[in-house]
Amino acid sequence: MSTPTIRIITKLVKNTLDALLLLLGVSVVVFSLLYLTPGNALLIQVGVGSDRALTESYQALFSLNTSPVIQYFEWLQGLLRGNFGVSYVYHAPVFTIVLHALGVTAAIASVAMIIAVGVSLPLGLYLGGSGSQVLRAPLSGIITLGVAVPQFLWGILLLYLFGNVFSAFVPGVYAPLSSILPMAMAGSSGNNAIPALAYLLAPALALALPAIAILSRYTYNSVRELNAQPFMLALQCRGIGGWQLLRRHTLRNLLVGYTSFSGILLIDLLAGSVLVEYIFNIPGLGNTLVTGIHQRDTLLVQGAVLYVAFLVVVINKITDGLYYILNPKLRRA
Repeated sequence: MSTPTIRIITKLVKNTLDALLLLLGVSVVVFSLLYLTPGNALLIQVGVGSDRALTESYQALFSLNTSPVIQYFEWLQGLLRGNFGVSYVYHAPVFTIVLHALGVTAAIASVAMIIAVGVSLPLGLYLGGSGSQVLRAPLSGIITLGVAVPQFLWGILLLYLFGNVFSAFVPGVYAPLSSILPMAMAGSSGNNAIPALAYLLAPALALALPAIAILSRYTYNSVRELNAQPFMLALQCRGIGGWQLLRRHTLRNLLVGYTSFSGILLIDLLAGSVLVEYIFNIPGLGNTLVTGIHQRDTLLVQGAVLYVAFLVVVINKITDGLYYILNPKLRRA
């Protein structure tokens, strides 16, 4: 076995062990915080002054009559077998609940990321290149406003606009993605397409607008720095400019840092989805997490946070891989 192969295998094993230790540490911290938080999951579910037999049966059903340490290790033992436990609130497997919620959040975050990249990259290239000086000032002001306004405020504004002003959907009512696509296809020649897609686009825009501003600002600054580099000035002196300079040199150098920054921003979108989903009453991972915390549903919160931590690790590793592919210096090292 060659030395590069051994190096790659060693790095993969190290990254896997680091990820497992991170997930284990996250589970310990979350369980400890939930245990120390005031409130009683049992009293929330059965109510104060309930029948003693009901209380004892509920304790036995969810292993609440044991010490916290035993509860944690029983949960960890079940996790190794692929069993995340049963939710106190929904009385359903945590794995099923979180997987369904994850699909909803992933759909919204994916649309938001596509919008953010699709708008910010050409906008940042335009502002950083030889764009119109007349448009540069107002566009820069709009970008600054987008950075300053948080996601939940955009969510409230878009909920009011789409729900009350345009009447695109009923505020507080969620239409699942499985029903949105057939509605949109059936209403492509009628009046149902816009209301159907609004259920998906409104929360996605609330997440995407700050991301557009941040990525546009990053792209603008990066292009300005690139254009000031000696090799770029030399290329322009040789008569290389316009689309050829943009495609072969500007984009190639820009995408290395842009990819890494976009990966970090995607994690921020997942974090921002907590408040946005709560505002739009979307049963995604964020809303499920908030419900679990309010109801002291330890197993549900642990499962949801573990999924989020796993997603963060996966996104970071994919971003690192893309950075390695796009950066020739690392490939030659």
